[in-house]
Amino acid sequence: MSRFVRVPLCLALLFGLAPLPAFADEPAAQPPLDAAAEAEKKKAELLIVPDEPKTVDPATIVPELVARKGTVAFESASLLDVATWLREEMQIPVMFEQQTIGFSLEFGATVNDRLDDAPVYQLLDRLALHKLRWHIEDGVVYLVGEAEAGKRLVTTSYNLGDLLDAGYDPDSLSRTITYTIRGKWDASGKSSDAGSLVWLGDVLFVRQTHEVQRQVVGLLQALRKHGRRTWVYDPLEHERLRTRLEERVSVDFAKVPLDQAIRDLAEKSEVDLRFDRHSVEKHGNSLRSPVTLQLTDQKLHTVLRGLLRDFQLTVILENGILSITPNQEAEKQYKTAAYYVNDLCQTEEETIALMQAISQQTAGDAAWNRGTDDKNPDFGVIVFARVGTMVIRQRETVHEQILALLENYRAALRQSKPRQIPGSDPKEVITRYYRMHADMAAALLSTLPVLVEPGSWHMPAIGLDQPEQPGTILSVASRPEIYEDANTPEIPHAVLIIKHRREVHDEIIQVLQRVSEGDEPFETHGNFGQQGGFGQGFF
Repeated sequence: MSRFVRVPLCLALLFGLAPLPAFADEPAAQPPLDAAAEAEKKKAELLIVPDEPKTVDPATIVPELVARKGTVAFESASLLDVATWLREEMQIPVMFEQQTIGFSLEFGATVNDRLDDAPVYQLLDRLALHKLRWHIEDGVVYLVGEAEAGKRLVTTSYNLGDLLDAGYDPDSLSRTITYTIRGKWDASGKSSDAGSLVWLGDVLFVRQTHEVQRQVVGLLQALRKHGRRTWVYDPLEHERLRTRLEERVSVDFAKVPLDQAIRDLAEKSEVDLRFDRHSVEKHGNSLRSPVTLQLTDQKLHTVLRGLLRDFQLTVILENGILSITPNQEAEKQYKTAAYYVNDLCQTEEETIALMQAISQQTAGDAAWNRGTDDKNPDFGVIVFARVGTMVIRQRETVHEQILALLENYRAALRQSKPRQIPGSDPKEVITRYYRMHADMAAALLSTLPVLVEPGSWHMPAIGLDQPEQPGTILSVASRPEIYEDANTPEIPHAVLIIKHRREVHDEIIQVLQRVSEGDEPFETHGNFGQQGGFGQGFF
């Protein structure tokens, strides 16, 4: 299926260094930098990429009640045992919503888990293995069945004036949230069990589940401050575990049961390494199967790959631990991260090129969302929240490929000679594609030449037979907008293909915004962009 990846229009940023003024009492002014030296200095400044923060730690987002740390080990414990420990040892009030979790089934489930001076919320998150979700109301932790939790929507308001001042716009923020935070979203706001977004001035109202709201907070924090790569909602413990996976270890297993080999390796490496027993057993794997492996001074992740490969198992970072799970389950685990790419992406053309390089040179196009459903959880997504800020939802293994690609690109730029930044000539004639509602496109086909630079168009069909002028417009049908609600008809869309000078395109964009949204005080923020936007890069 063909598909485009949406990005907001990147405005060209021009950098220049003015020479210092000379003063009368100085013996002589320093000669100005020549163009090549100035470009080299400018490039060096752009290549300074912040390393921190590496993650937005959920412990800073969840309520203090469940951010406090605890130590406990459960072996074949019941859910009631877990609740008792929370109440008595951690002083955390807990209530089960019995009618939503299947009382007889879930209270008979056994829990094998532990915390080693780790936040309590991680233990609560791992109860998802028993199809439980948690939230806090009035200082009480409620444990709710997974299906019911997906229907419990709450509305939270976020004042995002600081992000708007920093160069983000409402449309790009809405797209970034709904495309990269996994959850059920409904742009029309008609569905009672799907989340929605509404802007009122600088305030964004988000209606979603408790779990998704926590991730939205993490994303907004990452947009406010992000580094080379900043995980949107990822425990600090994961950074330590990633470091441990790179450390070297030696093993000598000869027909040792798999679960015993993993326990020995976890103890030797001092990492929290566990089986996702429910998923492993569901896929027919036996933890008592013998393994034979001898490796000397190899990285821990290499040893794990050697142990697990024949069982179609792999290791993922989840809820503060290294979890061993079937490959099929690992492929469903997506994470969101914000990337600082201001040193690599300064124009619309550079943005589209970087996006194409990532989708084609990492996991390949098949791993990216190229269908009609922009929020399909089974594919990765790339969104540019603003110039130089890229947000990606993908599997962690693909995130590692992306980071390596960006670092290789930066290394190549340091060795390359300076070149002129493309797109700086306002007189250059270029072609752009503007997607919009089909009725709007039909009306603008004849009215746009009247609204923008009259006399600069060659449009014989509407009486503007001026072959010496650069401006032309074509209209072609585009894919319709399709909503999840089957009762909502498809909304037809079209694309205006406009050729004109770069400076005229800037004016066209302003006119389209005003035609779509109107002038203040009637501005509504986002209707046009959420229907597909314009001035975006298409594959």
